[in-house]
Amino acid sequence: MSEFRYCKLNDCEVIFAPKRLKRPESFISEVSYADDVNQCPFEKGREEYTPKEIDRMEDDQGWRCRVVPNLFNALGIEDDFTSQKDGFFEKRGGFGAHEVVIETPDHRKQMFDFSKEDFVYYLTLLQRRCRSLKKDKRLHYISIFKNSGQQAGASLIHSHSQIMATGKVPAEIEKKIDFKRQYYKRHARALMDDLIYDEKKSVKRIVEENDCFIAYCPYASQFAFETMVVNKKGYSCLEQMDFSDLHSLGEMLHSLFKRYREVLGEFAFNMLFFTAPINDGENDSRRIYRFFIRIVPRLYNIAGFELSTGVYINAVLPEEAAKQLRGD
Repeated sequence: MSEFRYCKLNDCEVIFAPKRLKRPESFISEVSYADDVNQCPFEKGREEYTPKEIDRMEDDQGWRCRVVPNLFNALGIEDDFTSQKDGFFEKRGGFGAHEVVIETPDHRKQMFDFSKEDFVYYLTLLQRRCRSLKKDKRLHYISIFKNSGQQAGASLIHSHSQIMATGKVPAEIEKKIDFKRQYYKRHARALMDDLIYDEKKSVKRIVEENDCFIAYCPYASQFAFETMVVNKKGYSCLEQMDFSDLHSLGEMLHSLFKRYREVLGEFAFNMLFFTAPINDGENDSRRIYRFFIRIVPRLYNIAGFELSTGVYINAVLPEEAAKQLRGD
């Protein structure tokens, strides 16, 4: 039977309709797109084909991951941020930062292949960029995301992520923060802390856990095999973590992608980092907000119902997804 489930985190409903998934082949098979390693601007030895490097992590063999400005940037750090009238409407300049994180010098290596060390290098570099961007007091929100595969919006096969920093907290993020703020006022507890408590008590949607982080398939997952990786120490952002925390997070991501590969093979996905606003006077968003990562497999298309209503249809119950990822 189909059922509606309410998502406390995003204040929305999701429809679970297992009958829509008649067989595993119902999932989209990721089709490889044209790829020429000799033309890839992110390939090791072709560094001159990217904009001037911003930062890098390296060892005695050379760079392990690096950050460059996005050549096709949506925002510009030199752009104006002033709001102005445009007839009956309003607009403002496209101020902000837009960077690309080249996660590995190995052209064929995807996150399913990453070692624990690869993840730690990657997370450390992300943390360094967050700390650096925060120094610009004009910036107020940092979005970190990874599109992997054409179905998820990637234009290049070489493994990479993007960082976008804006001069204003996006309206949708502000709405979600306010929802968490109201929850804190009612309960004197952070919403995410309560969700983790409930998930741990239920057990059946937990995929794995260590001292610092927990990975689970949310009760009202919008996408099949979606997972959340949440910190248990009350961090609101990457900048608050020390090396041992980043190491624990790297270990969990390494394990989680290994589990994914064993169950689903390689597939398109989005990985989204959610963090508290920056340069906001250290207001209560730091107390009510919890840093987390959302991994969204793109196994089937979003269609008209989702686009017209905002209500997602998921064909795989999270309890079943977690069971398979645990290997039960």
